[in-house]
Amino acid sequence: MTCLSLNESTHVLARTVDQINQTLCGLALAAEQTPQGLFAQALKEVTCIRCQSALEPAADPRAPLAPAQDSRLLVHRLLDRINANDAAGMEGLVSGPLLGALSASRMARLHALFPGWRASVDEIIGDESSVVLRYRVGFTDAFGLLGPAGPSSTGQQAIVFRVSNARLDAVCPIVDDFSFWSAPAKAVAGCADCPPPTTLSRGFAYDHSHT
Repeated sequence: MTCLSLNESTHVLARTVDQINQTLCGLALAAEQTPQGLFAQALKEVTCIRCQSALEPAADPRAPLAPAQDSRLLVHRLLDRINANDAAGMEGLVSGPLLGALSASRMARLHALFPGWRASVDEIIGDESSVVLRYRVGFTDAFGLLGPAGPSSTGQQAIVFRVSNARLDAVCPIVDDFSFWSAPAKAVAGCADCPPPTTLSRGFAYDHSHT
């Protein structure tokens, strides 16, 4: 299969890292060079055989793209929603108490306190039951909550997601400078893998109730 034929197919967008779009089949293209219409919006539009093999079968071909068997894709899609301050379609990614905890108002508050908040993935490891994510964030610290006011970035953040029925249903923060994941973790009881609450946040100097 040639590069030209790959570009002529319609693919599933797996993630975007450093302005590079990566498909579920392994194709990587610079965002500014990605042809319009390369990424499918529904299962029936996917023509790439490799992308099709990575997707779970759907009963209705008109339905939106189903979650991929690779649970890491769920986390990439969740970060895309949070980066865009867009809670639409969350029910397709998260479930149970975690769905209520990751509300539109909570995401809006995060972006209000830290304009331009955007996470980029450093490393992601997962299987069918859990995903470990290390990421870093660029943002504007408009109120000087984490240091001098102005453009800033954090070091690596780290969280563990629990996966059930092709949805993220629990989160265990390890490094959570923004305390964004701490309240959702408390909303989901019984996660034996979560660290004690005193270790959930590192270097966070403002009232955690803000988020």
